[in-house]
Amino acid sequence: MNSPVVHPVLAEILIGAFQVPEPDLRAEASLDELGLDSLALVELADILAERLALALPEEELTPELTLGQLGELLAGKPGVA
Repeated sequence: MNSPVVHPVLAEILIGAFQVPEPDLRAEASLDELGLDSLALVELADILAERLALALPEEELTPELTLGQLGELLAGKPGVA
């Protein structure tokens, strides 16, 4: 059984802006497990807003959120492929 794929734009951002090693990008990994603290989450929200022209409410972007869940949130936003 294949594990869910991490959203490609999200993977690119995490690798480029936050130096998360590519092997760590698993759908079940939480943002906290990847080392993103509260300041990094704010920065991630800003980058997503800039790159994808969308705003994620603060309550949606939490340290417990997994990459798979975040990818589902992104996929559910209009204009995000």
